[in-house]
Amino acid sequence: MNNGKAKKYSKDVITGASVDPDIVFPIVKDGVVKHFAFEVETGTQIRNISDLEVKTTKNNASQKPVYAEWWYVVTDKYLKQDYAKYHQTLTRSEVKDKIRELVPLEAN
Repeated sequence: MNNGKAKKYSKDVITGASVDPDIVFPIVKDGVVKHFAFEVETGTQIRNISDLEVKTTKNNASQKPVYAEWWYVVTDKYLKQDYAKYHQTLTRSEVKDKIRELVPLEAN
């Protein structure tokens, strides 16, 4: 997702370089800002397990910011089980539900 399109939904969304998760966003819960992240994967990382292990470790130990939670998002649903061995993983179709879970819409 390009940065301009992400900003359409929230000015606080950060799209990362290759060293950070692809999408980072803050949510205020109980007066505290918590950061969440999505690491979008097309399947190339699963071919090089050591790279995937490094990425998982880096995201789990992040200091800038510390992520309350983060997920791999696979573009190919058939890769979900492979990535799930390393960290919580969503398919593209599950992302919307995860965001709704994090930011429930208030009833009108």
